[in-house]
Amino acid sequence: MRLKEIPSKLLYLYFFIPLSIGCFINYSFNEDIWYMLKYGEIILNKGFIHTDILSMHSNLHLVIQQGFTNVIFYFIYSNFQQYGLFLLLELFIILYLILFYKISYLLTNNKLYSIITSIVSTSLLEFFLSPRAQIFTYLFVLITIYILESFYKNNQTNLIYFLPLVSLLHINLHGALWISLFIFMFPFLIQLFLDRNKNIWKLLVILFLMFLVGFLNPYTYELVFFPFLSYSSFINSFITELFPITINNNIGKIFYFLLGTIILFYIYNKKKKFKIKHLLLLYGTIFMTLINIRNFAFFILGSIYPIMSYIKKSYIKVRSGGSVYLNLVYVFLLLVCLFFSIEMNSFRLVSSAKKSGDYLLKHYSDSSIVLYSEFNFGSYLEYIGYHPYIDTRAEVFLKKANHKEDIFLEFSDVLNGTIDFDKFINKYQFTHFVVYNNSYIGRYLKSNSSFKPVFRDKNIIIYESILYKQ
Repeated sequence: MRLKEIPSKLLYLYFFIPLSIGCFINYSFNEDIWYMLKYGEIILNKGFIHTDILSMHSNLHLVIQQGFTNVIFYFIYSNFQQYGLFLLLELFIILYLILFYKISYLLTNNKLYSIITSIVSTSLLEFFLSPRAQIFTYLFVLITIYILESFYKNNQTNLIYFLPLVSLLHINLHGALWISLFIFMFPFLIQLFLDRNKNIWKLLVILFLMFLVGFLNPYTYELVFFPFLSYSSFINSFITELFPITINNNIGKIFYFLLGTIILFYIYNKKKKFKIKHLLLLYGTIFMTLINIRNFAFFILGSIYPIMSYIKKSYIKVRSGGSVYLNLVYVFLLLVCLFFSIEMNSFRLVSSAKKSGDYLLKHYSDSSIVLYSEFNFGSYLEYIGYHPYIDTRAEVFLKKANHKEDIFLEFSDVLNGTIDFDKFINKYQFTHFVVYNNSYIGRYLKSNSSFKPVFRDKNIIIYESILYKQ
């Protein structure tokens, strides 16, 4: 069969597929952004705080696990509004494309395969992107994989000296998932050990240095051990992204389709000698994904890129060169993608509680009310200056993390309608409630003459208490 030839510059046009997808994905379904922006403002004005000042509860111990990300987001939003945040996401898509390509090319030395890997991996990863700290985690994991693959293939030692810097940046930008760096390093350590490669000692020293620099953060050991000191499996049943993945939803269908495809590939190529590191990355990220939906992103990071390195035959030849005018086309397409992505997404960065918040701002000051809000509304209400009962920072309301009270446990009883609402309301003497109409507490307030509705917005109602009106 005669090979078809494609100029390499023309092939790179396919990189615009993920950028085009970014124009249509709703990145803004994210109530967390509002407390992150508020954190950023607080850190810039007061420094890193160790006691919660956002909710109505006092003296709750606090560890801000994505402190510098909050500052970055607040700076961008303050100067460029939502346009800046979505431009940042598109720039991260470009970085992911480049890193996936470089990792794949390192293993395959094949531009076509590397571009396919980059496009598929980045396109799938886009569905997990939003203005949240994990955009940095995905970047740092990819950088770590590239350095480790380079180290393994070429016995290059210079690049691994950057890993402690990666660790330092990661712990300060997204401390909760800092441990992911070490999880992704484990398969490479096993591979070096099995190969009896003497360079394993250099990597172990680097690993130790990465752990030590993790303590260089505003909360020292509390951020290093954040997942163990703050999280509880109890919250997994309340937060959607922490649910176990199932085939009943779209993400589950995509995951099992990809998993089946990868397994069939390995079965078809069973005569080839596979690297233990790649198999361990596959098994490890499968296990992580089965635990919760959020970890599907790690499956994309670690299990797709190795596949092309085991395919030797290519029916399309890529030759160097191409029209110099393609550079202008690239710039034009890049600007078009960025413009449309920002334009399509900018109007979406609106909290579901915005109209409710506007009503509160018009009629009540924070000091004049005691506010109960549903879990999803609290962060935005804090952003505009109120101090509600709870918000989307789930771990802050666990006794394990705040060292005072299991507020999240109490909230779960409110959510499930298994609490005495009279005692609950009397405990805090709430004057106002921002609730879903069909929630248990919403039904209680509706049926009780001591509370009157003062505002309605689709499924959200604000009730005012006659008992504790201040």
